[in-house]
Amino acid sequence: MRKSNGCGELRDFFAHRWAEIDFDALDRPAVAILDDVVQKSRLEHGVVVAKAGLLHDVVEDCDSWTIERIEVEFGPAVRDIVAQLTEDKSQSWEARKRDGIERVARLSAAALAVKAADKLHNLESLLAELRASDDHARVWARYNGGRERTIAMSSELVRALEARADPRIARPLRKTLDEILATTER
Repeated sequence: MRKSNGCGELRDFFAHRWAEIDFDALDRPAVAILDDVVQKSRLEHGVVVAKAGLLHDVVEDCDSWTIERIEVEFGPAVRDIVAQLTEDKSQSWEARKRDGIERVARLSAAALAVKAADKLHNLESLLAELRASDDHARVWARYNGGRERTIAMSSELVRALEARADPRIARPLRKTLDEILATTER
């Protein structure tokens, strides 16, 4: 009998409990998005990082989730990672993104893995949307920062991540961002 690493149960947990998040605008189910972040973040960091990968946005996106609840349900190691990554939604979009960029220098290795995996997933999703669309303006209209500010913030974040992240995720981050830039310039 194969031992469980706890991630399958966690995915099932979130598949049923994330009803508070509106994923209607996404082309892929929320669980597939979570799986993508988990797979990218588990480069060498194990189950705790995989769990944090699943939970990294839950405090900022779900009213009933708090850092304290993360600790009670998943332990202090997962809580620590999630706390390092949670945005303060009372700030403006630009302030939150700038804070996220500045935090990269202080993130633990585990939180850095999740941050890089999440950004790579987001960039890959954006690139796929742009490639599939004849109307790039419509794609960009769904982003809080629009095209220019989203690209600017993403570029800054990728530079910060490249300086610290594992090259196995830093290289695809740069490549995907460069492909977005090339796609949007045509």
